[in-house]
Amino acid sequence: MREKYKNCCHCGQQGNLQTHHYFGRRKMSVMFNEDNLMVVCWACHLHWAHQFPEEARDLLIERIGQERFDSLKLESNQSRKYNREELAFIRTDFEEKLKELTFQPW
Repeated sequence: MREKYKNCCHCGQQGNLQTHHYFGRRKMSVMFNEDNLMVVCWACHLHWAHQFPEEARDLLIERIGQERFDSLKLESNQSRKYNREELAFIRTDFEEKLKELTFQPW
């Protein structure tokens, strides 16, 4: 995600970027879902995303749309465990996406 989005989605800063999971990492069903991720600088991660989750939600909805957010919310409430094969597939998929991003001219 940080390779795809070069700026903090809240303040626009380019450095010290982190990935914020809107639905926390304990929600295994959406842990690897890109719709659940937001790229934020460390300051916004600590002082905005966790302190003002309603604002973070609104910004996420602005990015992915209400329908996808509602689907993500439903999915986040599902119980999910990944087996090794699924995790290997997820890793390969993310590695392929990273290669695509690395070779795209900005």
